[in-house]
Formats: sequence, structure tokens, C-alpha cells
Amino acid sequence: MRSQYPEVVFYSLDLGNPNNYKLLLTLCGLNDYCIHAAAQKVVGEGEYQPLAYLTTNIMGVLYTLQAWQESHQNCSQFLFVSSDKAVEPINFYGMTKGVGTGLARFEHFDGSVIRYGNVVTSKGSFIQAWKQARQKDLPIVVRVGRPSGEVPTRFFLTMKQAVGLIEEAMGIDRPGIYIPGNLMAFNLMDVAQATGCEIVTRSVQAGEKLHEVLIARGESWTRAGVNLGRVSMPHWPSTNEYYAPFQSNTARRMRGAQVLEMAGWYE
Repeated sequence: MRSQYPEVVFYSLDLGNPNNYKLLLTLCGLNDYCIHAAAQKVVGEGEYQPLAYLTTNIMGVLYTLQAWQESHQNCSQFLFVSSDKAVEPINFYGMTKGVGTGLARFEHFDGSVIRYGNVVTSKGSFIQAWKQARQKDLPIVVRVGRPSGEVPTRFFLTMKQAVGLIEEAMGIDRPGIYIPGNLMAFNLMDVAQATGCEIVTRSVQAGEKLHEVLIARGESWTRAGVNLGRVSMPHWPSTNEYYAPFQSNTARRMRGAQVLEMAGWYE
């Protein structure tokens, strides 16, 4: 990271370790904005290493919020990067991100939260795993629900889009929970078939959802920017259509080839 961005100063520390609080406090005092993206994020690993996820994803958020408030007297310029997994969670990772969201929005801190799905080109993504399999002339793996065989769907989000959403959220003066309002989704099998590679199916990993959800039942969405909406509650619409754009299995669908092209498969 230092070699790629020489103009940026990097520090490596365990946010969940209280012994690092003094350094964290110093770093917070040197900056005008805090974007908290640090997390243990592999869903399956969270089921086997819950203490590591609790330490980083909950205590790390709490210590950072405390350090930021101590440095700035308020958290109006604090943004916590959450996840769709925090919505109606079925895995430990999602539960920790939900608690992190609650801490950031606690009136004592009053920070902001942005919630979105997986970035398709991020480290450990399925695109990365498929590229590695292709290079070794191995079949690519599509994980499906068992025993139904239902194929997962996901929202499409590139790193550039994710950064743009974070920048937009930081420009909104009113703290709150924000989600993108125009994400398209895709079916994993459609993308796999577009690669032309041999395909094998395996069961989804422990705690993994088949479909992503950006807002929960009881939450509402109102536009707050060009690409973002503000989440509020309680809200109980009479029809399921209200939630359709925010569920990956009912949102607007991308073609598999389109996903591969935008994810840099052919590079």
C-alpha cells in the first residue's frame, strides 16, 4: 500500500486491542474525517473464529468512535462502512456489523453509516477465485443452496462505485444510515456460464445467504442524494413490491457477460 500510494501515511495496528488506544487517539486528532472500513469480513470464517470478529468488528468500532469523539467532541464526520449482511443477519459476521452500526448511530456518537453489498473485485471475491482456477485450468465453483440447488444472486458493485458512494455519504450533513438506491444484481450461474469455463457446484458455506437484502422489513428508504437513500424506521408497507429493488433476487438484473466485462475478467 505504501508503494502504491506514497503520498499517504499508513499505520498498522489492531483496532480491537485497547493497548493501541493512545495511538488511535493521536491518529484521529490528526485528521478531519474518519471512514471506518476495517473488518474481519469472510462470512464462513466468522462462524469458526467468532472472538476475532467480535474484537475487530465490535470493539474496534467502539474504540475508534471513542477516540474520534475524544478528539473532535462529536462524530458528525465519522462514517462506518457496514454491510448488507447486517440486515436480518444469519451469520456472526452480519451480527457484528449490525452491532457496529448500532454503536455508530448511538446518540452519544451520532455517526453515519453506509450499507452496501460485496465489491465484486475486492480481495477474496468470487471473480478473483475464478481467475485463479482458470489460470490453473481447473473448473470454477458455483455455490448453491442445498437441497434445493437454488443459485445465489448478488448486487453488483465495483471498487470505484463503492468509493463514490462513500464520498457522497461524507458530503451529506445529516448523520444517518445510507444505502445505494440503484444497484443492479446478477445471478452467479449466469456469470459462470458466460466465462465458458467448466463449472462444478458445491453447497454454500456456513452462514452464507442466498440473496442479499439492503433494507429490512420495517425499514423505509427516502432519497438523500444522487445515488443514496436514507434508511428510517418504523415503516410497514402493505405490499412486498416496496422491497423488491433492495433484494438481489428481485432487483434489476445484469447479464453474465456484462458482469464479467465490468469486473475486468478479460484483462
